[in-house]
Amino acid sequence: MRIGQKLSQNRLDGQQNKCFQKNAHFFFKCSFFLHLQGFVWIALLDNMQNVSNMKVLIAEDNLMNQLLMTRYMGRLGWEFVIVDNGLKATEACKSDFFNAILMDIDMPVCDGIEATRNIRAFNSKIPIVAITAYADSLMRTRCAEAGMNAFLAKPCSRDEIKAVVAECVEISTFNAD
Repeated sequence: MRIGQKLSQNRLDGQQNKCFQKNAHFFFKCSFFLHLQGFVWIALLDNMQNVSNMKVLIAEDNLMNQLLMTRYMGRLGWEFVIVDNGLKATEACKSDFFNAILMDIDMPVCDGIEATRNIRAFNSKIPIVAITAYADSLMRTRCAEAGMNAFLAKPCSRDEIKAVVAECVEISTFNAD
């Protein structure tokens, strides 16, 4: 991130300060949230608390994305189940416990929007995170209206997934009390 470097340059323009060298590296952490219509948007969240003992349902039909999610879940140490359509996601939620669901939108048989509505009919608490390549405002609105708790645009990193799931699980746990 060049933001820290730019901030420090702006701060030091015209000043002779021996502490800072050209091409020095600056690091900072920042967290902020934007809550809009009950939909949690996490722009940047770093240094999240340890999220362990998670069991996540991944609804994703693309084999490459399934392999990527397998790698992410393994590195996070999370238990997971992968299904390839929304109908299987709905059935998995009926028969097993999950801390959260990572839901693709464009899937065969039953898409992520319909699957979320079906899941919400019997489980209003489980955090559902949309993960999709369709990142326009209309899709975000459709996801929120269907009952999804958060939205991630593909491609997304393991850290982004961890942060969003951690926040959604924390909010879900808080709201259950």
